[in-house]
Amino acid sequence: MALNSFSFILITFAAILACRLCAPRLMRELVVLLLSLYFLATFITEWDQLALLAAFLAIVYLLGVSKAANASFWSIATSFLIVALFWSALFLLKDPNLLGAVNPFHAHPVKLIGISYIVFRAITFVLEVAPGDRLSPLTFLNYMIFFPTLLAGPIERFHRFNETTEQPVPLEPASFDALNRVLNGFIKKFVIADNFMDLGIFSMMPHANDLSTPVLWIGAISTLALLYLDFVGYCDIVIGVSALMGFRIVENFNAPFASRNLQEFWGRWHMSLGSVIQDYVFSPLSKAVFVNIPREKQMYAIASIYVVTMVLVAMWHGTTIGFLIFGILQGAVLFAIQIRREFARARAKASGVRYAASQTALSLWTGRISTYAFVSLTMIWWQGSLPDAIMTYQRLVGWH
Repeated sequence: MALNSFSFILITFAAILACRLCAPRLMRELVVLLLSLYFLATFITEWDQLALLAAFLAIVYLLGVSKAANASFWSIATSFLIVALFWSALFLLKDPNLLGAVNPFHAHPVKLIGISYIVFRAITFVLEVAPGDRLSPLTFLNYMIFFPTLLAGPIERFHRFNETTEQPVPLEPASFDALNRVLNGFIKKFVIADNFMDLGIFSMMPHANDLSTPVLWIGAISTLALLYLDFVGYCDIVIGVSALMGFRIVENFNAPFASRNLQEFWGRWHMSLGSVIQDYVFSPLSKAVFVNIPREKQMYAIASIYVVTMVLVAMWHGTTIGFLIFGILQGAVLFAIQIRREFARARAKASGVRYAASQTALSLWTGRISTYAFVSLTMIWWQGSLPDAIMTYQRLVGWH
């Protein structure tokens, strides 16, 4: 069911009416769950898909209930194990050929719509549950399969979702800005992005030998902007729809192309994913490094954390060698930015002056353009085989 289909518009209209007319929380939650199940059912065609999803949701809920009832057994090691198991399950499910000998989905692949976002919601749910929390199975199911955000996020946090379920955002004149946002989202995604996506490098790569170098450059430079319009358009639609229903959903983008460097870019792009990675991977690992590793070796450990974190972000999107290379490159540059900043601070301290990053118009636009270009060009690794990507790079510089 596409977001521009009549069926989606119909269930969205029904959801908005039901959430606004059904005052009791129980009634609102039941209606939302039924509509979410109907939306999900349009993507589930096999019993094994339903069984796997039901089993996963049951396991996640029971883990949360167990933690709420008795958190004494829950340690940092337990949290790390849960995150690692969920990540591993996601990778094995998304790529049945990954570790084929031990992959339970190798012989019998199962495709589940929105599984990346469902797994991340599962991680935040289990890790955010506190001792004594009363967990409603109805709220939990709505959180996990909330139909506006099922396909592509944003990744909401459980307690935030629970709070907005209990106290819906009131429908005021200003709330109709959400309707304007929905319409803008439709224009970004379905009018601009969908109609111009063929300009992107991904659609050109299989035909790179037949294209001129200038056309390839147009594809390479336009892909990131088109992906942004596609993704931010989707987020505008679902955040706006959710607001009309009374749900406050987290923002996912904050003007990423205004970023002066790669660190700013990843802080502004897909922010709901970034916050989960920051809270449950990067920060705990960094803290462990500063506590347990001698100072003279911390630099190497932090560099590894940057690379590992960005590899996880990249391979969350795809488990190919190309995504691995993309993640390594992003992590390496992020670490280089930190090293450059530390050296600048050290030089400033030695000179007795206060460190301040350059804020000239030239440095600002140089940073923005170079950041956009770097992300755009490294995204070539995403699609096609390794030889395809290498050939595209060669064509871009005139070596082929």
